[in-house]
Amino acid sequence: MIRLRRIVFPLALAVWLSGCGSNDIKDEDLFEPADLVKFEPELKLKKRWSVSVGNGQGKSYTKIAPVLDDDYIYAAAYNGHVLCIDQESGKKRWLQKTKLPITGGVGAAYDRVFVGTENGEVVAMAAEDGAILWNTQLSSEVLSAPQTDGEIVVFHDATLDRTTDGTGPVCDHTLAQLRKLDAGVKFDRFFASTRIPTLKEVLELLTLYNARAYLEFKSAPPAPVLEQAREALREGISPAEAVTMAKALPDRPERADAAFLLLEYAAESGNAEAALAVGRFYDPAYEGSSGSIRKNPSTAFEWYQEALAKGQKQAHNQLAKLRLWVEEKAKQGSSQAKELLNSWH
Repeated sequence: MIRLRRIVFPLALAVWLSGCGSNDIKDEDLFEPADLVKFEPELKLKKRWSVSVGNGQGKSYTKIAPVLDDDYIYAAAYNGHVLCIDQESGKKRWLQKTKLPITGGVGAAYDRVFVGTENGEVVAMAAEDGAILWNTQLSSEVLSAPQTDGEIVVFHDATLDRTTDGTGPVCDHTLAQLRKLDAGVKFDRFFASTRIPTLKEVLELLTLYNARAYLEFKSAPPAPVLEQAREALREGISPAEAVTMAKALPDRPERADAAFLLLEYAAESGNAEAALAVGRFYDPAYEGSSGSIRKNPSTAFEWYQEALAKGQKQAHNQLAKLRLWVEEKAKQGSSQAKELLNSWH
């Protein structure tokens, strides 16, 4: 039906324009064109490079717009071509020929590139090389650029209809929109006003109650920074190189978890600097990000001790702060804290 409208519209427009050309319109009814205003240009544009992308808009009545993310421009065409271009040189970094009728795009964020299709698909590609990571089917043609805010929510179904007062696929909504939905009233009035939680909130709750859970990820591609860390470990990166890589990881939501993988490997290989860093991940008194790593004062104590034994003097300060935290917990009645204090040298 959508295709039919597209064919009929130009015909109707042509008939209307023909009518406008009749002799019924008098000269006095026409507006005089405005005079051009002289102005001094504030900027002079100079063409540096140009690149063509597939068949452009094709025969569709859409506006597929390129997007700039970091140092690269991502562009797409109706015939399914998606292109990554260096913004400085105009050189093509990669070209992905999806063979899909692209009508919405381009979106780019969190090392992902997104396009939508005439058939209602949203396709995610890796910004690094254009590899297709996943696609999901929506209810109708996608005409705008798909976007992401990087948030992960915990939800059972792919759509909202069965368990909330909302409708449609979960991935069609922003976090702010999902927060407004009631995720409990359809189960029981007692649970009315229950909100859809983020993965971070669930992990914090599990930590609070010292509980465990099995999580199933749906339409969730591997986090790119984590994949970089795992690939480096598979290729046999040295402990010193792992520490250097952990420091240079891009600022992404999964950065802390990726850094931990690298640092734990280096620490277990005897690297003193890594041992200190791993201790901080477990240290409940340390205010830095620890990702999904569960805080454990006993484990933090062991890593700090190892770092100190290998000459990391900063471990003295970390141990002192950790001891103050443990002493406070012991006063509050924590048996784990009391046990740790008894083994403190």
